[in-house]
Amino acid sequence: MQYDVLTSGYVSLDRIIRVKTPLKTGFTSLIENSDNAKINYGGCPVNIAFLLARMGNKALPLIRVGEDEEETGLMAFLAGGGVCTESIE
Repeated sequence: MQYDVLTSGYVSLDRIIRVKTPLKTGFTSLIENSDNAKINYGGCPVNIAFLLARMGNKALPLIRVGEDEEETGLMAFLAGGGVCTESIE
């Protein structure tokens, strides 16, 4: 199969935490979002491949992931976005 774009780099699983007040050393700030355990998939190869696939391009990320890729939902996220996952190790 031919691909329009090949991406490579690192994968990240981010958790976004919103705080009520600006962070300041020595002070406490309350967390505003209770859904901060939600994983947001990221890293350049993931973001670029996902968005290009949504635009109709055949994107192939060359990345390595840990043994927990099924548990984290990363593979389902990529496949759901139309990203080819055959090269992910």
